[in-house]
Amino acid sequence: MRTEQSRTQASVHGQFGLKFPARDFVHPPKRPPPQSGLMTLKKLSALVSAGYGQNHFHLYKPWLRVTRRECSPCSTIGHLPAPELRRLHHFRSRAERSTLILTKWLGAIDGRDQYPAWSWTHRNPVVGLPGMGADKVPGLLEIADGAGIAHGTFAGTDIPYIASLDVLTTWRHERNGFLLVAFDCKPKQIVESAPVGSRIRERLELHRRYCNAAGIRHRLTHPELLPNDLMVNLDLLYPLLGPTQCVELVRSSLYQRVVAACQRDAYDMPAFEVVEEVAARFGMCNAECQRALHMALWNQDLDHDLSFPLELWNPLSRGGHALKRKMLAEWIPEEASS
Repeated sequence: MRTEQSRTQASVHGQFGLKFPARDFVHPPKRPPPQSGLMTLKKLSALVSAGYGQNHFHLYKPWLRVTRRECSPCSTIGHLPAPELRRLHHFRSRAERSTLILTKWLGAIDGRDQYPAWSWTHRNPVVGLPGMGADKVPGLLEIADGAGIAHGTFAGTDIPYIASLDVLTTWRHERNGFLLVAFDCKPKQIVESAPVGSRIRERLELHRRYCNAAGIRHRLTHPELLPNDLMVNLDLLYPLLGPTQCVELVRSSLYQRVVAACQRDAYDMPAFEVVEEVAARFGMCNAECQRALHMALWNQDLDHDLSFPLELWNPLSRGGHALKRKMLAEWIPEEASS
């Protein structure tokens, strides 16, 4: 039996009388420029031209990628699915992963991991969002010079290093459309023990000044201090559905029935029993009903305190709405709304 390639080649030869292999029609996708090895101006230009560190939502490509070649003896690195953005988040520490999950739960509509603070004058990171202006931001080289802080170069070169914010989030703004909030995720002990003038303190100061110049709210956070049970629960409930699937689920009669039944009974009896009763009563798939329960807890359509272990064989416990308001007040400026 002829292969698909041979059939294609024969078809081309028969129609046009041309004598060249079918593989000449195939153009393999161009690989992204490598990040490893010595940085050169050609490589830097290729990375920028390829769109890394630019755009919003599903079009964003993180400046620093986590590849199969990478490993770290001192931190957790990897990928976090972001089906609502149709891409992957690239995190370089457990703190960054926790920040991405928490801010999504609190209402962030975008999270751009490893966002570059370009060394040259460039467009404001808000550019590209509907209705937002096209202001320029001074390069980090200029900001560092004004602060009297060494900017730094790529190892073995005189090319200015491209610093990156751990997580740059986008929020709806009550008055002006959108608000950007940047998070530097660093262990509290490391920051507090770092002496004045140390590189980590200088880098954080440069990030703060850059965000100030760009009109971005800057937050130094210590995710390791977050309640462990909260992060375990959010990790468990984290939606792995695309945006259309999420909307369809929340609008479905199944979801509405599960939420209504749980609001009525799940604070007095085990939540999973309430869901099983709904599935049996309406002839619905129990697994689908359980998924609806998880989505309702993530959305807080059911007021349940997620700072305690999630034990659905017990009744739900109110307090989730208060917890979310408290976390918003601690992590996000008042001007942002979910």
